[in-house]
Amino acid sequence: MKPRGRLQRLSSDFSKAADAMRTWAISEGDDLSDILNSSRTLLAHFSGALSRYSSIQNIVRDNMKAVRTREESLDELQRRRRRTAASVESIKKKLTRMNQETKAFGAQMDALNTSCEDMRNLDVKIAHERSMIVVFKRKCTKNWLTLKFGGLAECCEKGMIVGEIGKRMVVVGNALLLTSAQFPKSRDSSGTFGVTQTSICRAQAHDLVTI
Repeated sequence: MKPRGRLQRLSSDFSKAADAMRTWAISEGDDLSDILNSSRTLLAHFSGALSRYSSIQNIVRDNMKAVRTREESLDELQRRRRRTAASVESIKKKLTRMNQETKAFGAQMDALNTSCEDMRNLDVKIAHERSMIVVFKRKCTKNWLTLKFGGLAECCEKGMIVGEIGKRMVVVGNALLLTSAQFPKSRDSSGTFGVTQTSICRAQAHDLVTI
C-alpha cells in the first residue's frame, strides 16, 4: 500500500473507532455517553488532520512526476543526438568512397552539413537542459520537503491539541463518572456540569485546530 493510502486508512480507522465508541456509550447512560461523544468529536479533528496530511502526498507526487518528465525529455534529446551522430558518421563513410564528380556527392554533402548543424543545435539544447534540470530538481525538492515537514508539523500540532484537551476532559469526566456512580441521586446535577465541561473542551479543541 502506498504511503498516502496508509495515512488515509489510519484516518479512517480513527474515525471508525471513535464512531464505534460513541455507539457503545449510547446504552451506558447520559454521563458516559456525553464524554465518549465528546471524545469522538476530538478524535474526528485528528482524523481530519491525518487526511489533510495525506492529501499533501498528491502534491509531492506531482512534483516528482515533473522531475521525471524533465529527465525523460533530456533522455530523448540525448537519444536524438546519438542518432544524429551516427548519421554523420555514416555520411562521412559514404563520402570517403566518393569523389566530387560522383552524382550523389552534392546531396551527401548537404545531408552532412544539415546533420552537423542538427548535432550542434542538440548539443546546445542538451547543455541548457542539463543546467536547468539541476535547478529544477532542487526547486522541486525544496517544495516537497517544505510541504512534508510543514504538513507533519501541522498534523502533530493538532494531535497535541487534541491529546492535551482530551486528557483534561477525561480527568474532569472521570471525577464526574465516579461521583455519578457512587451517588446516583447527584447524577442529574453532576451530569449537567459534566456536559458543560465537555462542551467547553470540544469548543476549545475546535477553535485551536481551525486556527
